[in-house]
Amino acid sequence: MAQTLLWIGLGNIGRGMCKNIAEKSKLDKPLLIYNRTTKRATELSQSLPAGKTQVVESLGDAIAQADIIFTCVANDQAVEEIFATASQQKLEGKVFVECSTIAPSASEAAAKAVLDKGAEFICAPVFGAPAMVAAGNATLVLAGPKASI
Repeated sequence: MAQTLLWIGLGNIGRGMCKNIAEKSKLDKPLLIYNRTTKRATELSQSLPAGKTQVVESLGDAIAQADIIFTCVANDQAVEEIFATASQQKLEGKVFVECSTIAPSASEAAAKAVLDKGAEFICAPVFGAPAMVAAGNATLVLAGPKASI
């Protein structure tokens, strides 16, 4: 069965990463996209080919629908809020890929929140300026279970 991917966060880095996944991946299902400001998600979705993305307005519902969840948000507090919402869902078998630039303690707390519920956690810091990310030239360093990576 095809997996459902969710992208959370459409800031300077997240927007380019999300756009590249939507445009360059061969997904069997639309990429779910969520942003605290729904307008930003809608604008990105409308700029992409029809059927490639689906805007979701409820973070909890989006996480419940997805198998693989990417997060790339502004700061520790935003990550804490996302993972607090995630921890209220059934997470067994899901994979979280955290790409935000945050403190190690925030990353550890996010990992614990989902690992305790049966999900996998991959830490994936992004190296590259927004223009590099948009061009698909950023570097991600993945850390997590080999089977999930």
